[in-house]
Amino acid sequence: MSDKSKRPWFRFHLLTAMLMMFAAGGFVWANTLPQRYDLIYNSKTDSYYIDTLEEPDYYVRCYGWPLSFFAVIEFEKHFLPKPFALDLLALGGGIAGVAFVCELILRRREARQRSLDRQGPA
Repeated sequence: MSDKSKRPWFRFHLLTAMLMMFAAGGFVWANTLPQRYDLIYNSKTDSYYIDTLEEPDYYVRCYGWPLSFFAVIEFEKHFLPKPFALDLLALGGGIAGVAFVCELILRRREARQRSLDRQGPA
């Protein structure tokens, strides 16, 4: 067995890099897609609730996936740092998961191909 045929772990296949790029693009798309909520003011409890049946008092647009970390209420902008940090962890974990699974599949395929090449023609 030759050590030159083995690549170090930090070098990825081109297919892995492309799938990581598409996964990152999917996360960016999911984070920039606005989610609209209609807020209704409840004077008895002095609070707001979400309802789609009544006429809303305010419209809220929230951005972020899996957690909303940025909200626009009428003209006020609110940034939430904790959900943003969790979104970044989800992004990193998702891209790392795609890379790990893709590299695992490709390296198993390469190992199987090398073992078939060593056996020679049947």
